[in-house]
Amino acid sequence: MAILTTRVDWPKQQVYSVSSGHPESKKAFERRNLPYIYFCIRPLGRACLPLAVKFDVTPNQVTLLSALISLSGISLLATGGLTFVLIGLAVLHCGLILDMVDGDLARLTGTSSRRGELADALAGYIREGLTFPAIGIGLARVPDL
Repeated sequence: MAILTTRVDWPKQQVYSVSSGHPESKKAFERRNLPYIYFCIRPLGRACLPLAVKFDVTPNQVTLLSALISLSGISLLATGGLTFVLIGLAVLHCGLILDMVDGDLARLTGTSSRRGELADALAGYIREGLTFPAIGIGLARVPDL
C-alpha cells in the first residue's frame, strides 16, 4: 500500500493514503512504515525534550542545530574510512534525534508555525538528499570499507 507523504494537513498532522484517499495520523503512519523512527529515534527525541525546555531554546534554533549536526555527520561519511563513517553515523543520528525534538518542542510550547514547518522540512530534504551521495563519495575514496 503506497502512502503519499507530500500532502499533510497542517496542524492536524494527517497523512493521506494514495489508494483510499483517507487520512491517517502521522503516528500511525510512522508506526506502520517507519518502525526505526517510531520505536528508537522518536523516544530518544522525547527524552531530550526537557533539556530543550530547560535551556529555553526555540524550535527554529533546534532545527538549525539539527541541520548543522546532520551536515557534520554527512561530511564525515563523505570522508571515508571506517572510523570516520562510524563517527559520521553517530553524529547523523544525533541530528535525527534533534529533528524529532523541534516539532515536539513547537507543539509543547505552542509556537508551531508554517515557517518552522518549512524550515524543518527543508533541513530534512537537504539531509536526505546529501546522505547517499556522501556515502558514495566515501566509498569511492576508501573502497575497502
